[in-house]
Amino acid sequence: MKRAGRVAFASVAISCGLSVGIAACDPLVVNVFVGQAYDADAQCLHAKAVIDVIEGEAEGTCEGVRCFVDSAGEAFVSTRCEAPPDFEDRTLDPRDRQCKLALEVFAFGKAGACPEAATPDE
Repeated sequence: MKRAGRVAFASVAISCGLSVGIAACDPLVVNVFVGQAYDADAQCLHAKAVIDVIEGEAEGTCEGVRCFVDSAGEAFVSTRCEAPPDFEDRTLDPRDRQCKLALEVFAFGKAGACPEAATPDE
C-alpha cells in the first residue's frame, strides 16, 4: 500500500506564521521514507517507492536493510534507519514471520521482485 496522498504534501517547503502583521516563514524540512512493500500472497517485494514523508532531516542509511511494519500490518523493507511514527522496526523480532520472509525475499535480489503490472501503454 503506497501512501501517495502524503507524498503530495512533500512539495510544501515552508511553514509560515503571522506575527504583528508581518509574514515570517521558516523552512519546513522533510525527507522521504523509501522502501519496498512486501507482498505476502505473492511472496515478493514491489519496486522501491516513496512510502511516506517524514518531517525533519534524514539521518542517512543504515548498514544492511530493516523491516518496518505499519499500523495496518503491512511490511516494508528499507535501508533507512528511522521510519514514520506509525511504523515499527521489527527487523530483529524473531516472532515476526512476515518481516523474516520479507528480508529473505530481499536477499534474493531481482529474483525476489514482484512482477509489476503492465501499464495500459504496453
